[in-house]
Amino acid sequence: MPNRQPKRKAKHARGRSSKSSSDRRYLLQFVGAIVLLAAFLMIFPTERTLYRWWNCSHYVQAQVEVVAQPFQGMRRIWVRVLSSGEELEIMPADFDELQVGQAITQAKAERGQRFSAWYNPQAHARFGLRLYDQRLISIQRHPTLVTGAELLGCLAATLMLALLGGFLFRAPYRGN
Repeated sequence: MPNRQPKRKAKHARGRSSKSSSDRRYLLQFVGAIVLLAAFLMIFPTERTLYRWWNCSHYVQAQVEVVAQPFQGMRRIWVRVLSSGEELEIMPADFDELQVGQAITQAKAERGQRFSAWYNPQAHARFGLRLYDQRLISIQRHPTLVTGAELLGCLAATLMLALLGGFLFRAPYRGN
């Protein structure tokens, strides 16, 4: 009879270990889902960086003039590209030249103010709605547009997050 007692304890201890192992697997799956979400969100800046790199020869330096003075709390302002005469709607948050301190909604742009920007008239996609608009890019934030190293960094970060997330997300389905 003394031999039976230790066997039961060992069996009970194995059951606990199996349960905690299972709990860790599902925790890893949850963390994997969060990392996959981060990889999905990285797709957008990576795609934008890839587009800028692919079309960098089409961008030219241009002078831009503010057409309408923004109202309090206005998120977008109208500007005119002086070389082409095209009027565009931009977000002041994308241009440091138009910002006051850290407040995104408080643009200091005044009618007639001029600044330099990278300009590509074909850099937007429309399929019934505006998906992205890369016609104007701030020279102050992006003096060289996109380098190959920046593109590789974005691609590597996105790929690594996707692979890590996929590996962790599949943790409960791998064998013991």
